[in-house]
Amino acid sequence: MKKFFIILTLALTITQSHGAKLKYPHLSQYWGNGEMNYCGDNDIANACIGEATKHKCAPGKIYSARYQFYNGKYTYTDEFSNLMMMAREFNEHGALFCPTQLDGQNDDDNKGYTAYYEPNGTNTCVWLCQAGWTGPNCNTPTTEFDGTCNLSKFLRSNYSDIKSVHDFDKNSKGNIEDQIPFFYINDSQKCSYIKSNGSTSSIKNNEHDMGLFITRWLDSGNGAFARQMIVLSKRTGTNSSDIYVYPASKSTEILVCINGYQPNLAGTDCEPINHESCTMTVASQNMCGGWTLSGFDSEQHVLTDSDGCYKYTCKKTGYAFAGIADHTCTECTTTNRGGIEPNNGTCVKCPSGTIFNKKDTANNFCSPAIGLSKSDMMYGRGKTKNNAGNISEQCWTMTDPDKYKECVLNQNNRSK
Repeated sequence: MKKFFIILTLALTITQSHGAKLKYPHLSQYWGNGEMNYCGDNDIANACIGEATKHKCAPGKIYSARYQFYNGKYTYTDEFSNLMMMAREFNEHGALFCPTQLDGQNDDDNKGYTAYYEPNGTNTCVWLCQAGWTGPNCNTPTTEFDGTCNLSKFLRSNYSDIKSVHDFDKNSKGNIEDQIPFFYINDSQKCSYIKSNGSTSSIKNNEHDMGLFITRWLDSGNGAFARQMIVLSKRTGTNSSDIYVYPASKSTEILVCINGYQPNLAGTDCEPINHESCTMTVASQNMCGGWTLSGFDSEQHVLTDSDGCYKYTCKKTGYAFAGIADHTCTECTTTNRGGIEPNNGTCVKCPSGTIFNKKDTANNFCSPAIGLSKSDMMYGRGKTKNNAGNISEQCWTMTDPDKYKECVLNQNNRSK
């Protein structure tokens, strides 16, 4: 009886372990309705992350998690890994993508199987949503957008420090396959490989899984393209395995966006659901020195990006701040005697004998006025027809406004 109990307990444990794998074929329809296809070639040229990018996402370059030093030699040098952003949760509207290590492992007895690990490095996960959805877990319709936008951009470079874990450096914490959702999993098929003598051979057990991955990144950092992909533990020899990742049959890339953004009309990038709300969110954490949002009034002001930080100006053309501490917008018409100070947005009124010059910071934007005669206007200040040089050098022949001004003010000859 005792032996029967032990056998029954072991059987239940095995059944529960196998049943713990998360498989959601019914959600496939929301992510392209891809179908299983077998024995494909690696095809993730623009998708891998971290140290895998140095190898151009190619297979056979990074050892698996089981790589270790044992009895004076390195072992498991015939198994390899790759690194990608893989969905750790997904629903009908979006998915949570995390850095994931994909391994192709084997038992040296014709069994090749996949394994998944938490890699070393920046393991930041991000929810990305399909068109029409936003918010936590992508469960908020964009029509009910609450104005909250992601502050951080979703960029491939964010994960440049990601590296595969190995038993060799004692960082491998175990296969997390049972914690990852798949559309299909544990589909073993017979695939062929090229033997060292050039002949073709086949091995029955090559495990195939179908998961959801980032396959293409947006330069804007506002989202990415996701796709159903096949993960294959490809037997590459009698005792060796590699990891191949390639698109599922009939699958398509789907544009997904960070919180607060949605696909543009062309479907090529993600844009703010509400530009003003997203700008406010970003600006709240990145105001320029001396500026705060406490004085911002959306009725009067508009936020502007100034060399990577934010400040604000008056919304109406020809209006400026009443003072440095008073950001009430008052009329400030730009004339020769005044205009809007470019740094603090106040209205400058120049004294008699000066003219407004928004480039003259040394004189508080009020440059000394210069009297010019008719002769100065034709030949240059202090010059006459007799000493103005060749006709091509005389100011009145110049059509370029900047060159004419330079000639009239005789700026090339100030030191003479």
